[in-house]
Parts: sequence; C-alpha cells; structure tokens
Amino acid sequence: MTTKRQPAGPAPRAPEPAATAAPTRADTIQAVIDQAHSLGRGTGARADLADLAGRLRTHITALLPAAQAHADQLWRGGTAWYTLVSRLDSIRQDTAEGLAVAPLAAHVQVRQLSLDCEWLLTRYGADLAGAEPTP
Repeated sequence: MTTKRQPAGPAPRAPEPAATAAPTRADTIQAVIDQAHSLGRGTGARADLADLAGRLRTHITALLPAAQAHADQLWRGGTAWYTLVSRLDSIRQDTAEGLAVAPLAAHVQVRQLSLDCEWLLTRYGADLAGAEPTP
C-alpha cells in the first residue's frame, strides 16, 4: 500500500480570531458610568472622584446638544417641554459646579453626575450614531 505525500509548502493557517468591534462612544460612556457606580460603593480618593467627575462632565456636555435639539422640537409651554427643559437646566447646573470638598458630598455629586449621564445616554445616546432619540 502506497501513501501519497502531501506537497511541501506552508502549513495550513489557523483561522484568525474574529476582529472585535471597536468600542462605540456609547460603550465608552457606559463604562465611565459603571465605574462611577462602583466607586460609589467604595472609598474613592478625592483624585479619583475628581477624575471621574471630569470624565462624566465631558460626556454630559457631548450628550446635551441632542437633548436640547429634542426639546427645541417640542411645543414650548407643553408639559413635556417644561419637564425636559427643567431636567436639562438642572443637569447643566450640576455639571457647572466644582467638586465638593467634603468626601461624602463629593461621592454624592459624582453619583448625581453618573445618574444624569446615564439618563442622557439612555434617551439620547442613539443620537451618537444618528438614530432617533428615545422618549
């Protein structure tokens, strides 16, 4: 019995791993929100809180124009318009404040920024990809 030999050549290549999709901006924002939620359960150093607050403020600032654009499309004077504009004004005011000096106040402030960022991301994060906002 004769066996046929395979021709010499390069060894067959193993399949390449599937390319992982690059994280989207929404994924990046959600990662910062998750970090803020987990930091709130521990004893974060002031420097960590300040860094996190700064990143949350940056993401909030990026999401606010989409929310404002949605508010501008609503009938001015309506309940939905008033509720949305009030919430956006509150978010802007919270974002403009510096980080509190007292440790507990700083934790509360970062927690509020993370909640505001999460609210904006849930409703207007689709606008990062050009889709319609979630009511």
